[in-house]
Amino acid sequence: MVFRIAADILVVLSIFYSPWWVTALIILSSFFIFKNFYEGIFAGFLIDVLYGVKATEFLGIWFVHFAFYFIFYMLSLKLKKNIRMYETV
Repeated sequence: MVFRIAADILVVLSIFYSPWWVTALIILSSFFIFKNFYEGIFAGFLIDVLYGVKATEFLGIWFVHFAFYFIFYMLSLKLKKNIRMYETV
């Protein structure tokens, strides 16, 4: 539980003080380290609310980070079931 709280604090600090790709690496790795890391999806929503603009490259979607993290969360759940020797914290 302490590691999960530390990861949450690290994610929030990286949202405010790090480039987007550092935050993405932390969140994507946390999806595999922790079981049901919903905070990553919320962090994507927070990033879009704070820094998001309507992106014409992504068909005019406002919540690009939220959609990306949600899709990757669902994929990570599927991958974790298929990995033979997988154990979460």
